[in-house]
Amino acid sequence: MHGNVAASWAVRNDRHLYGEDETTVALLGDAVVGQEERFSDFVLIPRYCAEASLGTGAACHSNDAVIGHLAFKNVWLQKKRLNPKFLALIDAVGDSMAPTISDGDLLLVDLRQKEPLDNRIFVIRMEQKLFAKRFKFQADNRLVIQSDNPHSPAFDMDAAGVQGVDILGRVVWAGKDL
Repeated sequence: MHGNVAASWAVRNDRHLYGEDETTVALLGDAVVGQEERFSDFVLIPRYCAEASLGTGAACHSNDAVIGHLAFKNVWLQKKRLNPKFLALIDAVGDSMAPTISDGDLLLVDLRQKEPLDNRIFVIRMEQKLFAKRFKFQADNRLVIQSDNPHSPAFDMDAAGVQGVDILGRVVWAGKDL
């Protein structure tokens, strides 16, 4: 977002929301424009019209549209070794991953990470439904796909051939309303 666009957005929205007089609005606009270098510290990650079920599955739409963006600091993404070109935000639905992920949380998914890793949460597609589930490896080369909520059943499969499961990416962050 360019500084001038951000400044005009902030000015218009503050005037609209708070009914500020022109002097206050002008000062706010100058402060925002003066900080335009800070906008380069952020990258916008697309939020898709998609839901990862934490329970029985959410319908998977092949033409998911971008419904918005959320800004993340470049420094934080670099520290986590995340490439913004391969990140997506989707909504979590259900309670089977509680308390780790709750209904309504926003999930940041790294679409490059498709190899199963022990004790990590992935977004997977099974039978045309999306799920967010934790992967656990067993000693006998079995992969258990489980929920964090103990009341939700787990299922296991041979880790060598994960048939019928498409790993879309690893959940690297979950944001929530409090």
